[in-house]
Amino acid sequence: MAKIYVDLKRKANLSEYKCDGFIINSSEFSCYNGETFSLEEALELKELVKKENKIVILNIDMIISEDDLEALLEYLDKTYKEFDYFIYSDMAIRYYFEEKNIVNKLIYNPQTLVASSSELTRYYESGINVLLANELSYEEIEKICDMCGSYINLEVYGYHQMFYSKRKLISLYDKFFSLNKDLHDKELFLKEELRNEFYPIYESNKGTFIYTDYIYCLFDELLKIVDKVNFIKINGVFIEENDYCKVVSLYNRLLNERENVSILYEELKRINSNLSKGFLLNKSILLKVNENEK
Repeated sequence: MAKIYVDLKRKANLSEYKCDGFIINSSEFSCYNGETFSLEEALELKELVKKENKIVILNIDMIISEDDLEALLEYLDKTYKEFDYFIYSDMAIRYYFEEKNIVNKLIYNPQTLVASSSELTRYYESGINVLLANELSYEEIEKICDMCGSYINLEVYGYHQMFYSKRKLISLYDKFFSLNKDLHDKELFLKEELRNEFYPIYESNKGTFIYTDYIYCLFDELLKIVDKVNFIKINGVFIEENDYCKVVSLYNRLLNERENVSILYEELKRINSNLSKGFLLNKSILLKVNENEK
């Protein structure tokens, strides 16, 4: 049975969340654009999560530059023994854990990149968990889960990050057009001239991020693969804490209590109706197949 893990919010009552683990998003080394926590706060919160008998995960998924390496190594030296898992995207973090011989603590999350069964197999063989890309059809997700599901993590709900640049693109836009507005650390929306959608765009001190205009939602389909995957992640970015707790509860009821799926999904839509299955019902062009599998 897949375990549920969620982003920890500052006002969260840990005991109210029907989940198996919490993600503590690092202020120093995560790209999460919600509540983040300093090293000192993360270590304190880790103790609180452990008291709830929950898994505790540290998110350090920032792209690392050479200028970041010294601070990163110091940070990892203080944390690698303290957390159950680490979400990462940069190979510098993998190399560190390989030297410690504890890659089983890693969850690789390159956002849109792992859409290949052959690539995922390499991580599977190394003992590293992987967050699978959301740009896949359900048929393709099923196929990958059959191959190496025990190391697969799925993001099943939330605004999905489509774009990340370390450049401060909104600030550059503001400067170029002499707007003189404070647009940093604010949830804004990007609209293309010939499209109607409004995409959340956010600039932090880590760079610029663009998200889907809808909440990606993999719900009833989970019942067919729930015993094949390791974790499912419910993304909390841009979702109010009260609504977030309700969403987590509904997924728990779906997976553990097996209540009526249609009724649960209607409850989910009442929280926020801007739901989409994304590419789930489409045939994706992203999945590459091993030559041996043809």
